[in-house]
Amino acid sequence: MFPSGTRTAIACFMLGMIGYIFLSKSIKIAVPFSILFGLFAFMLAFTTIGNGNQQIRRMRSAFDKSDASANVRTMNQQAMKKYLDEAPWGIGMGVGYKNVPANNKYTFMATIPPDSEYVFIWIHTGVIGITIFLICTAVMILGACWIVLFRLKSSSLRGIGAGFCCAMISQQLGGYGNQVLMQFPNCLVFYGGLTIVYILPFIEEEWIQYENGLLNAQSEKRRLRLEKIEKMRVKPWYSWIYKYL
Repeated sequence: MFPSGTRTAIACFMLGMIGYIFLSKSIKIAVPFSILFGLFAFMLAFTTIGNGNQQIRRMRSAFDKSDASANVRTMNQQAMKKYLDEAPWGIGMGVGYKNVPANNKYTFMATIPPDSEYVFIWIHTGVIGITIFLICTAVMILGACWIVLFRLKSSSLRGIGAGFCCAMISQQLGGYGNQVLMQFPNCLVFYGGLTIVYILPFIEEEWIQYENGLLNAQSEKRRLRLEKIEKMRVKPWYSWIYKYL
């Protein structure tokens, strides 16, 4: 992601890692990682260190505020806002360039590339639709994070839940930058993963029993292997003397 210089990919990675550090509830991990991560981001965004290296130059391009493609998106969204001020419910779901007459004032909205999942939802459902979508998404994510932070006792399940939550959070940022949120299989994977987080508290007790069984089996297997090695070990010819000492 970093060598590609793609700002959305880098932003998703950074936000996902920050979220995972928070949900891990581990100061030993959070403090050193935050310091190193902050220094690295500061070096890319505000210095020219390493510009002689092509890969670092491409990483740094993601932090360029004067990037042409980003400015074009901003101008397009400003033009969209003027049209959508008169359409609080948007232009309608399933409406595209094929079913909007050329002389209709919303032809522009049906043909302009949204370049973002959130902008796409905003165009087709208006400010009302995007507001409802944001509220529902926030409730789902906050509920899942609350489960990971306060309801799960198993550290392994907490790690799984934190991974799904942070993937969902980072994907929302990806949906803001690109039209990827509802693409198959992204929608299934990320929303399905969040569903699993809500299921974890109900399977935690059985999971702990299963995990303890695996750990006990591993311990027993290790003990038997050590005993076997000990029996196979060649003893010196005078070892029988120790029996009588």
